[in-house]
Amino acid sequence: MKKFSSVLITICLMFSLSTVIYASESPSSEQLNTVQKSIHQANTFHDPKTGNVILAVYEVDPDGRLVEVPMEVYKAEIQKSELEKNKLEEDLYLAQTAKYFESASQRTIINNVYPTSGTINLYYYKFIINRSYEHYDPYAAVSEPLLCNTTTHCPLAVTYTITKTHTFGANVNNTIKKDAVQAAAGYNYSSATSEQITYTYPIPPGKKAYVGFHPKMKTDTGDLQHWHRYNNTDTLLGTEYGYVTRPLKSPLGNAAGYFLLIDYTTGLPLQN
Repeated sequence: MKKFSSVLITICLMFSLSTVIYASESPSSEQLNTVQKSIHQANTFHDPKTGNVILAVYEVDPDGRLVEVPMEVYKAEIQKSELEKNKLEEDLYLAQTAKYFESASQRTIINNVYPTSGTINLYYYKFIINRSYEHYDPYAAVSEPLLCNTTTHCPLAVTYTITKTHTFGANVNNTIKKDAVQAAAGYNYSSATSEQITYTYPIPPGKKAYVGFHPKMKTDTGDLQHWHRYNNTDTLLGTEYGYVTRPLKSPLGNAAGYFLLIDYTTGLPLQN
């Protein structure tokens, strides 16, 4: 569990406006609204799934500092994540039609030599990973909303605990199967990724916003094989589909993902 000291970030943005207002003219309210809307749309992200408007995106660098992520980088990551999740859903759908085989004609027999003087007679599982998918789980609020009613950015200091756990496929339903999946995936399923973190986020003037965490996950899919070992002979009794989804960790050992500053006052898609 790591605790980081508060970090105050001041965001300085420079905008290139497409609407031209001549010095000799007084801008109309319609022109000002157009300018403000173009600024808002160019530097924020409207999440089509939730209707939320994301004002800024942050992540923790390898030194434990909170740094802002360019919005275009975040958008590209989310688009990539959606493609991965679509592939994963297709993979899971196809797996539902796969049959668990256990007929003698389909069994695989492997002869090995095990150094022992006694009789070996055991059953075990082995998980063979076929594909891995990295994607983001839905983000969740980790702070209460704060209204910034000043002319400068308002600091929102947030202390929260992030806890992400793993999930197995429905058929991975006993300790033996879970241990086999764990051995292949190289992840300790006995503990969740959990830590308490404190950072300070800047809320723009006039905005009411809260912080959300967008966790990065990894799903391993593959074949869960059931074997029988008798002395020096290993016999494959059957194969079924299996998968596990687990949280990824940052270089510091914390839960990997993005921290989002979300506009609480909007909550609806931006109007064109």
